[in-house]
Amino acid sequence: MQKNENSLRFATINGAAKEIGVPASRLRDWVKQGRVGGFFSGSRYMVNVAQLQEALERGDFAKATPETREEA
Repeated sequence: MQKNENSLRFATINGAAKEIGVPASRLRDWVKQGRVGGFFSGSRYMVNVAQLQEALERGDFAKATPETREEA
């Protein structure tokens, strides 16, 4: 399987948040919840921007409704 070069582009949480258009604090929460993967490079956490964008487009990070908040 051939990967598109864009699928291997990583950015810091702040950089990815600016590019994707979400608050950096929300992206940090998703990382803490295990919803966004990545790796540490020194003290910086790097996320796969293309993979994150695809997940957002699929609706993987839909806002929680009051019903889903009560279940958690």
